[in-house]
Amino acid sequence: MYTNNKLAKSIRLALMFGGASLALSGTAAAQDQSGDEAEVEAQERITVTGSRIKRTDYESASPVQITSSEEIKNSGFTRIEDLMNSLPQVEAAQTSFIANGASGVATLDLRGIGTNRTLVLMNGRRLQSGGIYSQAADVNQIPAALVERVEVLTGGGSATYGADAVAGVVNFVMKDDFEGLEVNVGASGYQHSNGNDYMQGLMDARNFGYPTGGSGIDGKSYNVDVTMGSSFADGKGHATAYATWRQINELRQESRDYSSCALNAAGTACGGSSTAPLPNTFFAPIVDGEYDLDQEVWWSLNQDGSFSPYDGSNVYNYAPVNHFMRPDTRYTMGAFVNYEVNDSFRPYMEISYMHDRTIAQIAESGTFYAFRQDIDINSALFSDAQRAQFRSQFGPDVETIGAYIGKRNVEGGPRMNNLEHSAFRMVFGAEGYLNSNWSYDASFQYGSTSSNTAYINDFYVKYVQDALANAEYDVFTPGGVTRESADALGGVAIMTWYHVTAYLERLRYW
Repeated sequence: MYTNNKLAKSIRLALMFGGASLALSGTAAAQDQSGDEAEVEAQERITVTGSRIKRTDYESASPVQITSSEEIKNSGFTRIEDLMNSLPQVEAAQTSFIANGASGVATLDLRGIGTNRTLVLMNGRRLQSGGIYSQAADVNQIPAALVERVEVLTGGGSATYGADAVAGVVNFVMKDDFEGLEVNVGASGYQHSNGNDYMQGLMDARNFGYPTGGSGIDGKSYNVDVTMGSSFADGKGHATAYATWRQINELRQESRDYSSCALNAAGTACGGSSTAPLPNTFFAPIVDGEYDLDQEVWWSLNQDGSFSPYDGSNVYNYAPVNHFMRPDTRYTMGAFVNYEVNDSFRPYMEISYMHDRTIAQIAESGTFYAFRQDIDINSALFSDAQRAQFRSQFGPDVETIGAYIGKRNVEGGPRMNNLEHSAFRMVFGAEGYLNSNWSYDASFQYGSTSSNTAYINDFYVKYVQDALANAEYDVFTPGGVTRESADALGGVAIMTWYHVTAYLERLRYW
């Protein structure tokens, strides 16, 4: 197309340098062409940018992956991060399927270089920081039903956008000219037939429980998306508004046979943590105030209250309680408004709000051999039979036992991180032609993100030490730890974060 004319050559040159310029616009006058060459109408606008290539049928120095709204619809994905992670150049980052280390946001990671090196734009303008654990943009605030297309610039982004685009740029182009009213209601879920003979054999060997047969439909998700739009002022203006709701139900690893045990590093056996419900403990006598490492033993507590050397069998299978998919509730709403006063002045506005709440659950806390507790041999924590074992092992004159305890807090329940985010974004700007050859685009953006986390059911070491010193944490008696005594040892960690981004996009001329 336009193989030999001057406009085609100009476009090729523009595309070659498009990765190094933030935006380039031009106007081409109609030219008389002979033969089969097509005519280009006067005042046709050609826009080439690093992330918003309007025409995809030209060659580009930096490859751009385009995903259209039809492809998004046909994929069946209702979460933007799931759609993006299906692309080969995107590596899964923060998603709904992360529990341990979850930040509560959904982020994108091009080429695995890092989320802070992947720039995320909406309509060519940056999204604000995501939340308390991640400065990367949270794509939860992007309504999937309004995405016109997704453009992924996989190289050359840092020359245009700086260090936060080293990995590339992802630009979500939204439908700002929607007409009418559309309501989308969706539901999805997962189903699995638990018949993995290999994994079930490994769990049988360790007497671990696991599900069998069909799982039914679990991990259900529901969404409602409402979009409305209309022109006004005799077609000079247009407004599009949206509101969405999404609910994701939790899915735990215990619901699948292949994930119901913690595999060893080689994947050949079901392992687990030696920090077990019945503790495994390193014991040694305290001699002249020092822990006698030469006499150290590693003993397991048995159901009858006796100790025996740790042989690797007393482990805790921590896998089942972990989240495969976190429960999550999200609301979004927003609007896009544009108005054409004349060719020289076309103001526009974007406004959006998102609120998201999720809970990340992982296995129970524990003492994890984190500290040494010196215990008088006559402490109420030890039974007479246990004292006899210590004296037999360390000598009749032993007075104080040093202990590094590995006890899992199954009585207190799993650790949970309650994560909540709110994001608000406004963009005000105007664009237009200065003359037949030059155009401009100037905008002001304000974005704020507030997030907080409440981490519960984690042991507070000082409380555990005090309880052991006062013989209030009956850790060496099978069944001796109650829910109430375990709850008294936990702490709640609360953190709140608020971030505001406001900047004026420089006036750009093309």
